[in-house]
Amino acid sequence: MIPSLAQRHVARAAAAGIRRGGVGPGGARPLSSASASGGGRGAGIFARIGSFLVGAGMTALVTEVYVFAEVREGNLQMLRKQREIEDRLAALEKRKK
Repeated sequence: MIPSLAQRHVARAAAAGIRRGGVGPGGARPLSSASASGGGRGAGIFARIGSFLVGAGMTALVTEVYVFAEVREGNLQMLRKQREIEDRLAALEKRKK
C-alpha cells in the first residue's frame, strides 16, 4: 500500500524524534503553536468584533457598488427599450393616417 502524504510526514517526524507539543532532538522548539505564540491567548473579543465589523462594512460597500451599477445599467436598458417602442408606435400611427 502507498502511504498518504500525511502518513509520510508523521513517519518522518517520528523518525526524527519529534512529537506534537514535545521537544525535538537537540532542544528544538515544540511544534505546537500555542506555546510558541506567547501564551496562546489569541485575539480578544473586541478585536474579533472589530474585524467582523470591518469585514461586514467592506462587504456592504462592495455590494452597494455592484447593485448601483446593475440598477443604473438596467435603467438605461429600459429607457432604450421604451424609446424603441415609442418610435415603433409613432411609425404605426403615421402609417394609419
